[in-house]
Order: sequence, then structure tokens, then C-alpha cells
Amino acid sequence: MSQLMKSTIESYYRRTKDSNPLYRNARMGRLKAENIHAYLNNVLYLVQHTPIHLSYAKSQASARKMKALAVFFESKMKEEIGHDKWAENDLSEMKKKFGSDTQRDLSPHMVRLVEFIHDTIERDPSLYVAYIFLAEYFTVLAAPEWLRDLETNCGIPRAMMSVIGNHSELDKEHVAEDIEQIEAFFADVENPEPFLEVLKTAHTLYENFCSEVGKTK
Repeated sequence: MSQLMKSTIESYYRRTKDSNPLYRNARMGRLKAENIHAYLNNVLYLVQHTPIHLSYAKSQASARKMKALAVFFESKMKEEIGHDKWAENDLSEMKKKFGSDTQRDLSPHMVRLVEFIHDTIERDPSLYVAYIFLAEYFTVLAAPEWLRDLETNCGIPRAMMSVIGNHSELDKEHVAEDIEQIEAFFADVENPEPFLEVLKTAHTLYENFCSEVGKTK
């Protein structure tokens, strides 16, 4: 199960880095401060909901007598608290340097992604593990090259993208833990399709969001 999900996420990454405007325009030096402000403002919204989603997942797992899964979510929740401060600091530093307005409407794709995560947990908290693996592994894959492109080609300092850089470093260890837990929780699962469908829907929403905020004139 873990290897199937891992290879699926890797294929998403290869496609996204080559074709999505957010990543392609960073590589070509076309992204502006306004693109990154929009990106960070939405990422702030997402990471603000992570402890909320993990708490909800823990309660749903506990209610369904999934004790080991509830413990996993509780552990994750402790790790994620306060990460929204990274995004807030990044936005503040971006505004100081570039003077751009950080008050932007949220992307409907990001709003839908947050709703989808909640709905997934409500449907079956075990499926939330697939989203967690996607978020953490995709970040590990994508962040190094993207942050380098932003700094080198677009003049966006890596220090002003700490919410991505910090997650990228932490998630290296988390990915190994996720794989271990997936094998422990779902070794006997015969039908991986519900998990793969979560990966597909969540990544499609994220990719649409990246396309929206990554467009340049």
C-alpha cells in the first residue's frame, strides 16, 4: 500500500513540476511577489486547519474504536501546532521587503481542499492518512528545487518561505514514519482505491490552486 501511494505521489510531482504555472514560472523567473503573497495567504489558511483536522480525526478514530490510529493523529497534532506562525512571519517579511498587500481573497480551490479533508475524515478517518502522506511527501519532493528557483530566478528569499522550508526538513523524517504506519495500519487492505481516490482529489485541488496563484501576466 505505501509503495503504491508513494509511486502515485511521485508521478504527481513529476507532472506538476513540469507543467504547473507555479513551478514552471518559478523556474523561468516569472513569479512576482504578488504570486507568493497569494500562495502564502492560502497556505496559512491550510496550516491553520491542520491541528483542527487532526483533532477531528482523532475524535472520529476514537469513536470508531481505531485506537492506534487515534494515537497516530494525536502525535501528529502535537507536531503541527504553531506552524501557522511560520506562514504569518513569512507574509510579514514579504510585506516589509516588497510592500505588497497580503489581504487577498482565498482561492476557492484551497477552500474546497480544506472542506474535502474534513469530509474525508468524516467519511473514514483512516483515509486521512493518505492525505497526510501526500502533503508531507510532495513537500519533500518539490520544496528544494522550487525554493531554489524562487530565490535564484525570482528574487524571493528562501528565508521568506520558512513555512515550506521548515516543513520540507521536518517531513523528511515524517515520510519514513508515514510509510511505517501505513504498512502497520493497512497491510491487510485489499482495495486501495479509496486511498488512491483521496490522493487524486486532494492533489487535483492543490494543483488547481497552484495554477491559479502561479499565473503571470
